[in-house]
Amino acid sequence: MTNFFKRLKHFQHFIFPLLSGVLIGTSYPPFPSWAVTFCWIPLWFSIVDEENLKSVFWRGWVTQFVLTLIGFHWVAHTAHDFGDLPWSVSILALLLFAALFHLHIPLSLTLAKWIDKKTHGLASAPTFFLLCALLQLLIERIWPMIFPWHLGYSALYSHLEIDQMAEFIGFQGLSSLFFLLNALFAAGLYYSQEQKKKSIALILSGFALFLALDVTGALIHPSTESDRSVSVMIVQANIGQIEKMAADLGNKNLNSNSPQLQEAILQKYIHLTNEGLALYPQTQVIVWPETAIPDFYDLEFLTRPRQMQLRSQIAKWKRAVIMGAYSNDFGTQNVYNALFIFNDKGELAAPPYRKTHLLAFGEYLPLGETFPVLYKLLPFVSSFARGKGPEVQSFHVNGEEFRAAPQICYESLDANFARKAALQSPDFLVNITNDSWFGTTTEPFQHGTMSWARAIETRRPLIRSTNTGQSSIVLPDGKVVLQSPLQQEWYGMAKVPLLPPQPTFYMLYGHLDWVIYLVFLLILVGRLKTKHV
Repeated sequence: MTNFFKRLKHFQHFIFPLLSGVLIGTSYPPFPSWAVTFCWIPLWFSIVDEENLKSVFWRGWVTQFVLTLIGFHWVAHTAHDFGDLPWSVSILALLLFAALFHLHIPLSLTLAKWIDKKTHGLASAPTFFLLCALLQLLIERIWPMIFPWHLGYSALYSHLEIDQMAEFIGFQGLSSLFFLLNALFAAGLYYSQEQKKKSIALILSGFALFLALDVTGALIHPSTESDRSVSVMIVQANIGQIEKMAADLGNKNLNSNSPQLQEAILQKYIHLTNEGLALYPQTQVIVWPETAIPDFYDLEFLTRPRQMQLRSQIAKWKRAVIMGAYSNDFGTQNVYNALFIFNDKGELAAPPYRKTHLLAFGEYLPLGETFPVLYKLLPFVSSFARGKGPEVQSFHVNGEEFRAAPQICYESLDANFARKAALQSPDFLVNITNDSWFGTTTEPFQHGTMSWARAIETRRPLIRSTNTGQSSIVLPDGKVVLQSPLQQEWYGMAKVPLLPPQPTFYMLYGHLDWVIYLVFLLILVGRLKTKHV
């Protein structure tokens, strides 16, 4: 270890892991990606000479605890406002979440140190840093997360050209590249006092690699010019969660006694849409957010007065409407969170798309079906049925056909889900979301950025309509051409170019880069074992 870090050794046990947690947490949206290439270094330096596996684990745990508190502080807000829990219990829920959510970090580092010990410390410090990077990036990919998180999204939020590489390796692949850059810079800093030439060479190599990746991203940046386009208007009604819950049919009662509030919500959307169309008469498609209208719009329900009223209004507008509402298997109690598309004649263009990936503790309760009493203990948790997976729906406006790939809320965070939908050659991805649960915290920025990533991975435009923000339209190169404010009534329109559907490398093959990293890891561990022999 260098003299510089020897002098700081007594700070390592707590300060270095804490520092890494702060660097990582403040490099994730809505913060700039200022530390993505060096944020892991303090943590790795704190364990490089540590022999006790428990100490390694707890230092990694401190880092993951701190970064989770910074990045996911909104868990407390949601538990308080949506779960109606007192602040003391909500904060306790946040602390529990932070304690457990990213345990793959201390576990992967403990495994790295265990391998190092099994080879009797034959790994040099730079090799150990590489071992940490490889294990972390591989375990990160398989670790189950309610809200999938990694630093690849930071490149998109900060408009780094390296984000264009996601066309080939996805944003998870970008996260892996940041791990490798951290390993290069860590090795360079480690040699900074004793072997300055090697230190400078490694640090310059890190800068050169980052620059090369960023320049490559700029060179492959696609053109978004097209002879074909669609003019899309998004309507954000900013209906509070309390209002939505009061009008919400959920899974509780198909004959809800809140028709007046449902009527008021429908009229609000109609009013805002009329205002928007007066300002943007060139609009072809109108998009309302997730569960915009808290009622059923399946074919069997369309002759009811409120449904007829909406259909009549759509026919007057002569535009297609994509909206969120509820779906029901007629005659059953199965309720789905769904997306409906009506053509410019007010006709249902296709059967509803029913949400497949449900949000735990929001749309279903883990083990709730096995132990129904849990729903009585947590009555604010809904119990939705699941749809059958990604699909593409066609609809017509003035005789022209468009193909949309629906996503509802949380599904936009699943890169593989969007990839499967994009392989069905849609003109665009459409994501409808309700983030009113999270208020003015950082979650809407995080959720929005993670959704935008799907546009680059699939090179399809993304249209995202939310209840309270951030609504947005993103082009296939990741450029955000329309973005709403938070917690405000709003409508906006953009002309969206529709590129010929050509599958990207990522769409065809997914995250295959993990195979390279796994082979590299096995070779590295094999060489260490050979040295030991």
